[in-house]
Amino acid sequence: MDTRRKVYHKTGNNNQRVQEIRESIRVRSRTKKDSENYGKPNKFRCLEDVRKQMAEAEPNLRADYEEKCSFLNGLSRTVKETKVESLTENEFFEELCHLMLKFLRDDHPCIRAMCFHIIRKCTMNERNLVVILKSHVDIYIVRAIDLQMENQTERVEAFRLIIWMLKIYEKSNLKKLIDSSAAQKNGKKYAFPKSIMQPVISIALSAFEGQQSNGGKDKMSLPCIGLFLEFCLTEPLLILEMAGTDWLVKVLTGVSCMSKRIVILASHVLISWLDSPTIRLKANLHLVLEQVFAPLVEFGLFEKRSLVANDAA
Repeated sequence: MDTRRKVYHKTGNNNQRVQEIRESIRVRSRTKKDSENYGKPNKFRCLEDVRKQMAEAEPNLRADYEEKCSFLNGLSRTVKETKVESLTENEFFEELCHLMLKFLRDDHPCIRAMCFHIIRKCTMNERNLVVILKSHVDIYIVRAIDLQMENQTERVEAFRLIIWMLKIYEKSNLKKLIDSSAAQKNGKKYAFPKSIMQPVISIALSAFEGQQSNGGKDKMSLPCIGLFLEFCLTEPLLILEMAGTDWLVKVLTGVSCMSKRIVILASHVLISWLDSPTIRLKANLHLVLEQVFAPLVEFGLFEKRSLVANDAA
């Protein structure tokens, strides 16, 4: 007796059954696509719509908190509804940065958070990144990460902007220029990307040390550790210059009491660094290995000596 399950029924029109299955698959596919697109803004605006709204900014600069929030929220919605290709114009981004700089001087962290959000949504390429650096927006980004005064939303938006800036930087000609200049003995020194990585590294190292702020554990510790470990792989020489290797010993020996996943990631960083002769020499990784494995080696030696003593007795 054949007990195998049949794909189609024996009776009836198999072609009709096949068509029903195909139609069912199409319906499911359309439903899935609609659910994925649900909530996504419909991009139908052009750049002129954004510029018109930006032209109305001057009265809002002198307005109260509520009106500033209303203006920035409206500008953010307009940017989201604008076609991406329209936002790539360089002159527009310069105008936007200069406008956001005026709002970034506001005392309310939510206003500054919205400014970071709008800048991130409009940052598309390397030229935009250069504009951010030349207009000194990065100073406000660093300040936002450093401050811990009930400004968590601002810090999160600043952190997201840092990630986006580094993502563009990794694929840009600016990185090649900075790397080649750093390789030269008398080459020009650039503050970027050290400038925006400094607060992130500081928070990560504080977490490795187990240091806590007055208000308790920093909520940005884990994101900063993640970005720090990623930076260890993409910019190892810069990390060695800014953070050294003490943190690596503390994580791998359990002094810093990090989670298992972070320890695994740190071990991957060590393995990656060991694969590079330049980093091995510059970081003195033989000393790191000695500090990491010294307790294990000493324990093994003591255990061996005790066994020898027992055998002699």
